[in-house]
Amino acid sequence: MSIDEKNIVHSKYESYPIPTISVAEFIHQSLSSTIEANADHVALIDWINGTKWTYSELDRIARTIGHSLIHSISNPIISTDIVMFYGDNCPKYVQMVLSMTYLGLTITPSTPANGPYETYRQLINSNASILCITGSKIPIILKILDNNEYRSKFIEQLKLLIIIDDCLERVDDQQLQNKIEQASIRQVYTIKQLIDNSNEQLKMIPHFPINSPMDPYVIVYTSGSTGVPKGAIQTHRSFIASVKAMLHKNAFINNRNGIINFIFPLGHISGTVFSINCLCSRMTIIPLPESATYEQIVSLIQKYRVTVQIVSLSLANQLLNDNDNRTRYDLSSLQSMYFSGSRLSANVSLGLIEKFSINMYEVYGATEFMGCVTNNGQYEPGKIGSPLPNVQMKVIDHNDDHNGRALPPMKNGEICFRGPNCFAGYLNNPLATNQTIDSDGWYHSGDIGYFDSDGNLFITDRIKELIKYKHWTVAPSEIEAFLQTHPSIVASCCVGVKHETEGQHIRAYVQLMDNCKNDIDDKTIINYVKDNMGYQNRLNGGVQFVDHVPRISMGKVDRQYFKRLVEHELIYQEADIMNNNGLDYYKQI
Repeated sequence: MSIDEKNIVHSKYESYPIPTISVAEFIHQSLSSTIEANADHVALIDWINGTKWTYSELDRIARTIGHSLIHSISNPIISTDIVMFYGDNCPKYVQMVLSMTYLGLTITPSTPANGPYETYRQLINSNASILCITGSKIPIILKILDNNEYRSKFIEQLKLLIIIDDCLERVDDQQLQNKIEQASIRQVYTIKQLIDNSNEQLKMIPHFPINSPMDPYVIVYTSGSTGVPKGAIQTHRSFIASVKAMLHKNAFINNRNGIINFIFPLGHISGTVFSINCLCSRMTIIPLPESATYEQIVSLIQKYRVTVQIVSLSLANQLLNDNDNRTRYDLSSLQSMYFSGSRLSANVSLGLIEKFSINMYEVYGATEFMGCVTNNGQYEPGKIGSPLPNVQMKVIDHNDDHNGRALPPMKNGEICFRGPNCFAGYLNNPLATNQTIDSDGWYHSGDIGYFDSDGNLFITDRIKELIKYKHWTVAPSEIEAFLQTHPSIVASCCVGVKHETEGQHIRAYVQLMDNCKNDIDDKTIINYVKDNMGYQNRLNGGVQFVDHVPRISMGKVDRQYFKRLVEHELIYQEADIMNNNGLDYYKQI
């Protein structure tokens, strides 16, 4: 055995075969098993009105919508259609994803925080011809339709717009309804219309058979350290491999038949794969939007006896620091908490374990490699866990460009994974694909860390220049590319400023054209981003004007220069009791 092979970490779990079937067949088999065991087992709960859907109803609705899209609309769906999802978490979002999966179509989820710029770009880049949105995103679509640069190509490519929820029946703004109805989109339907249009259901699942397990199932857009987001292709095989890895021997999900407050955005890879995991684990899902408040979340725990809570950094702090929450609410049903993205500090994570007597899971993975490691609930601060079934891991010397030597335990380097979970590549971007997956099939994560003698992974840093805001991963280069479209801006550099509870806030250092320096203020730039990009890209860390944006070799912005400017800065939030909100303050640390 070579030194390199000796330093490869293998999963401690036994391997398993990966079914050579479609994702539709895989999910339908799981749901059918649940229905056979208990047809009345609840799959989804609407957190607003308490409506419940059983697994039997979920399956029937998905097949009814699918039949309607094939047989009851003027321009039926065909096998090559790609479906883009853009909306806030809700039960009908899950129903529509399942329906499109049953049809055998490729889907591409879009983060709900995106604005007109990102939404338009993803739809065009992915070649999506069907767009499914929740009502909250109608204003964003109207902005796209009102933009002369976007409108014609958007309408030309889009053959069907589906409003996932019943917003058009609830919204008071008649003008908004009229604009949607008058938009020159060939077909606009609500989910209710699709269900009412058909008395039959799909008989074949998937309706459009796949040619191979290596066909694309989902294209998820990921932000890299340079350039615009890329579409990472997960095949039917890689997606099933990820779900199976998490389900196998309870390696990841140990809460079968549990009830989960689901706040992972369904537009993220975490929400996409984890929601399917939950359904395959016979769990009851309560999909919650980003706007759900702390009080609403804890009241749902009490009302529905929630057993699994996904937590963000801010929610974790609130649960820990609210000394009265167990007096005001019965939270004794909680068994597990999952978190992803921003790391929880040891005192917060251990405090939650002690306070609620729960298992704590840190979700680590990537859009390109769904499901890498698990701690199986045996949480230790800093320890991410060991590889999931069928997954191999190694840490390489990232300073050695040629050999990529595998390092022994306790040595820092770039973390790499190999296994059937790995994505097939970036859509229409072979160069980026080859830079991410090497010739031996190893996925290079861009994260720095090490493993101990037991094969447990620890993450210490990131190679990529990503900014972590709440649970969002933000590429500064994307914001910089957008800022460059402003006629008064010569150059810019965006960096993350540490925030007490929200990871990092984005700050832009901006160089203006000489003849504009007296005409543009920071609010103009902040609002320019706010009005056109998703809220995760907002410049909450402020804008500072500079005379010159320094660059290094190859003309790249010297990002390290600006990172050094903010490395001792902390934004902390102090409650404004009178106005019931928070105010950001800056201090040096």
